[in-house]
Amino acid sequence: GGGGLGFNCGSSFGVTDDKWVVASRCAVTTINATVGGGVVAIVYTLWRTKGKIVIPEHMINGILGSLVAITPACASVHTYDAFYIGAIGALVGLGTNTFICYLHIDDPVGAIGVHAGSGTWGLLAVGLFADGGLPGIEVFNGLFYGGGFKL
Repeated sequence: GGGGLGFNCGSSFGVTDDKWVVASRCAVTTINATVGGGVVAIVYTLWRTKGKIVIPEHMINGILGSLVAITPACASVHTYDAFYIGAIGALVGLGTNTFICYLHIDDPVGAIGVHAGSGTWGLLAVGLFADGGLPGIEVFNGLFYGGGFKL
């Protein structure tokens, strides 16, 4: 968690001029995404076990999936959108891992779902949620902010 937070904030390349605004936004979007991922992971693991137990692997991979999903978008999305990006990232990662298990592909730590599944969703999320009006960045608007299909 701390590594993802430092990576995302550090990717703003400093805190001088307007960069502190971007670094701060990266921090808050990253935290909000992990909250969304954690909530979904709890619901997912309780659903899979019919409410009996919380499986730590599901929690860890759900939160890691949300971190991977927010990384491409952390500077260019609103803090409230990050919750949904992380929540969907966790669900995609956990669902991908379940499918990988079903196919009997050896992935003991769930890296395929977390990185390939959640990462792909994160790339798509930029094209949906990016807001070019946010201070400190220059980016086209995503589809949900009137940008059409430019991204």
